Amino acid sequence: MRPGPPYRAGEGGLEGVGSCTSESVTVLVNDYDRGIEFFVHPLGFELLSDSPAQTECGRRRRFVVVGPPGASTGIVLARPDGAEERRRVGTQVG
Repeated sequence: MRPGPPYRAGEGGLEGVGSCTSESVTVLVNDYDRGIEFFVHPLGFELLSDSPAQTECGRRRRFVVVGPPGASTGIVLARPDGAEERRRVGTQVG
């Protein structure tokens, strides 16, 4: 892998890095309701969405999004799909 160009902090951010935004990130949870409880009560986040959904394979799920009050980003709470994702619950950092 070849190193990319050097990045320097400029007035508008990092030179050499295009503008980017993130509207949401996904966090795996074993239980939707416990995930909602954690983010909404101790952390003060808002429940932005909680609606029925389906996977591409037709399995029923919920589409759950929480976020800090007034923020333009949200955290999608998703149940793991398969053994590998179940192992990742609670370890999704850096």
